[in-house]
Amino acid sequence: MTITSDTCKKPKTMMTQTEIAKQAKVSQQFISSIFRGKNRPTWKRAKDFAKRFGTTPTVWLEGTKEEIMAAIETVTKQ
Repeated sequence: MTITSDTCKKPKTMMTQTEIAKQAKVSQQFISSIFRGKNRPTWKRAKDFAKRFGTTPTVWLEGTKEEIMAAIETVTKQ
């Protein structure tokens, strides 16, 4: 087997809260509070997040950290 740069690519890691916050145009603290279940975005903001990350608004409104991260990861793998 010949080893090429394609076969040696490092697997993509999950996005950090900081990366999510930058793409969502909110603070990392707000993303952290969503993941901890302390705050939830408004419907308008959840729709914006869904559009930016290719998810559904519901995952942002009702999902756990794991569900949100899985939804983002599923979209970024495509």
